[in-house]
Amino acid sequence: FKTKDGFTEVIYPAMDGNIYFLELSTGKATRDPIALGVVTKGTATLDPRGYPLLYTGQGIPSTSEEGTRGAWFRVVSLIENKVLWSFGGRDPFSPREWQAYDSSAMVDAQTDTLIVAGENGLLYRVKLNTQYDEAAGTLAMSPSRPVKYRYGATRTGENDYWVGYEGSAVGWREYLFLTENSGLMHCVNANTMETVWVQDIWDDTNATAAFEEDIENSRAYLYVGSTLDNKADGNGYGPVAFFKLDATTGEIIWQKEFKVYTTKNVTGGIMSSAVLGEGNVEGMLFTTVASYGGDDRGVIYALDTQTGDTVWEYDMGNYAWSSPVMLYDAAGSGYLVQCNRKGNVYLLDGKTGAVLDTINIESNIEASPAAYDNMIVVGTRGQRIYGIKL
Repeated sequence: FKTKDGFTEVIYPAMDGNIYFLELSTGKATRDPIALGVVTKGTATLDPRGYPLLYTGQGIPSTSEEGTRGAWFRVVSLIENKVLWSFGGRDPFSPREWQAYDSSAMVDAQTDTLIVAGENGLLYRVKLNTQYDEAAGTLAMSPSRPVKYRYGATRTGENDYWVGYEGSAVGWREYLFLTENSGLMHCVNANTMETVWVQDIWDDTNATAAFEEDIENSRAYLYVGSTLDNKADGNGYGPVAFFKLDATTGEIIWQKEFKVYTTKNVTGGIMSSAVLGEGNVEGMLFTTVASYGGDDRGVIYALDTQTGDTVWEYDMGNYAWSSPVMLYDAAGSGYLVQCNRKGNVYLLDGKTGAVLDTINIESNIEASPAAYDNMIVVGTRGQRIYGIKL
């Protein structure tokens, strides 16, 4: 495929322990899968410098050949198709027995630095010391010792609210913004690895915050919602909220509340990451609420970013953990793609919420689609990866 005009490769780590490589327009294999042998739950990261490196975390603990029980974060060489470096296991600095890496890593291109948050309650910063010679086709890495940040609160512990990051860090200037299992949002200085502020957003938070910078007014904002985990009543019901925060102070600017239902196996609330609109939907954000008012119901909300008021809503009938994706035509009109647990893929008008089309791909879709030009790619619980032309 390397000589094919317009060749685009899809790279998809899956829960079966493999990393798959597919040609975008046909779905044909472009190289053999890499067999990691461990579960991947989060979205992998490609190196922003164009280096042939893939960064991916392990979502479920395993036992190494040496007998260590834990999870590892791995850096994969896409030249040799093998793991170049890893760290993790049972990190002794971690305050939690459970070890996993569900979030997507960030790489700062300018400083060759990896930043990744773990479900083990640790934030890692690693100087990679990467050496890549494109002409020679050589790639090497000699990472420095990781710098680690951990936290605690009066309500966190193994038998209370858990610690741990499942959403991905958001980076702005020297600041990192993280949501975590005990319902606290953290702002951490990436240079000093010290806490800047902490805000209570109620309960376990699995989503990554959406970030907005208001350059004209020298302000920045975060948009994120919580799930119902620790605060459910005896019948499984309780409140969650979607928040707009001041990124510089952590102050809550507005919040919109929902009553949802949660069970041991299906968490209700805001499980997906919100997306901010552009073009004709600027000033709007899009999110989903799972198990809203009952067991299976799922609703897409378009909210006004200034007030939190509902612009429109669409009841899918079934809940969604998959995050919404916004796409735009040449005129700047926004279209929303949303997948749900029944295998439905919706295409909606971002401005009005009108459903333009829907297809069903047979099985629960927990993953969030990746968009490229006129295509989206998404995997399902039915052990299939789909390329869908919009």
